[in-house]
Amino acid sequence: MAASFGILLILFGPVYLSLRIGGFMTERFELVYRAAVDIFFTTTLYFVLARRLAAPGQPSWRILDLDDKAAARLPILAGLASFVSVATRSFGTVSDGLYLPVTYTIGQLALSALAMLLLLAAILLTVRGQAGLPGRTPGRRVYFHLGATACAAALAVESPLGLAPCSGLCGAGNYISSRYSKPASC
Repeated sequence: MAASFGILLILFGPVYLSLRIGGFMTERFELVYRAAVDIFFTTTLYFVLARRLAAPGQPSWRILDLDDKAAARLPILAGLASFVSVATRSFGTVSDGLYLPVTYTIGQLALSALAMLLLLAAILLTVRGQAGLPGRTPGRRVYFHLGATACAAALAVESPLGLAPCSGLCGAGNYISSRYSKPASC
């Protein structure tokens, strides 16, 4: 984990210092730069954490009750879900700082809600459709064991609750954009 952050510091540190010393780091550009750094650092943190928990290729170190195929897929899906979550927050901050129209924010929130719904469904299907650890010993402790019924129940609850905010945001965006924005020909 330390190596991942070391690499990110090596990549982003000199760029920030050179832009700051050169006088190119304005307030708005710094807002965008900090959002990009936050996206990269937080996504890397959660990807590495999910990779350590799933331990693909190392069943003896695996904390989660997953087979090898699901353990290889789970960190990628968790990393994508953290990217969508952090990007939503960062894009909202940037759109507020750059005074972007409300329709941009509403559209971005609708897309991120749909992406998060699909990623969570993929995570639940990955966890549900697997056989578990191979060669499990009777005395071994396994944490975070989700049975197939728990995954099916979570998926049944998630689907309608995820689609409702997405369609509500799309409807609100359409109403606000048609109500308060004037066409260019007026």
